Amino acid sequence: MLEKTSVKSIDKVVVRFSGDSGDGMQLAGNIFTNVSAGVGNSVSTFPDYPAEVRAPQGSLSGVSGFQVSVGSGVHTPGDECDVLIAMNPAALKQHSKFLKNGGVAIIDVDSFKEDGLKKAQFATDDAVKELNLNAQVVEVPVTTMTKAALADTDMDHKSVLKCRNIFGSFNPEKKERLLLLAHYDTRPWADKDPDRANHGKPIDGANDGASGVAVLLETARVIGERNPGQGIDILFVDCEDYGDEGDEDSWALGA
Repeated sequence: MLEKTSVKSIDKVVVRFSGDSGDGMQLAGNIFTNVSAGVGNSVSTFPDYPAEVRAPQGSLSGVSGFQVSVGSGVHTPGDECDVLIAMNPAALKQHSKFLKNGGVAIIDVDSFKEDGLKKAQFATDDAVKELNLNAQVVEVPVTTMTKAALADTDMDHKSVLKCRNIFGSFNPEKKERLLLLAHYDTRPWADKDPDRANHGKPIDGANDGASGVAVLLETARVIGERNPGQGIDILFVDCEDYGDEGDEDSWALGA
């Protein structure tokens, strides 16, 4: 966590999500885009699918990406991104070329272990140095935090790792804190669709139209501008609509 927060107002920003194909990069990008558009931003997207079908997990050929430009005066998804989110070493290696000099790289540090680095064909254990990356690198233990948050559920390991809570903090040094939260997921399958053929298909949506997320993003913008000096945490939770009817313990897993 950063000791101090620094808020910078910009007209637009380009974000690139990257990770293994099948791990939700396209869905995450779509949710981010829908929420951004919902609060009045212009958006332009570019999904970047891997050429190889069913490439080995963690391999260079299996990296999937989704780039989105958000803000005002947006006409293209951008050539380079301001923020690169890399869920594994292969994603960082393949997509670091799209990150602007001095940009921000957010990595799931849990995946940057010997096995993951070897799959991505790194020669050393310092991927950032080996790539000569000129960026602010933010190491986040995404996998560890996800597993800890869902430790008391009966979800299998694979399902647990597909859940991602997202949070941000204002004035993290303050001991007394206010927590604002909303879920950003939607029902993972269309089991209430009138057409039974769609019951096993996913739904492309977020928080029933992204209402709660949109409110909190606008709240975060105002807090960033005015900084009331209060310790504030904003949390977007996943796996809230995962459950089965009749089983109360299968709902609200992210929270």
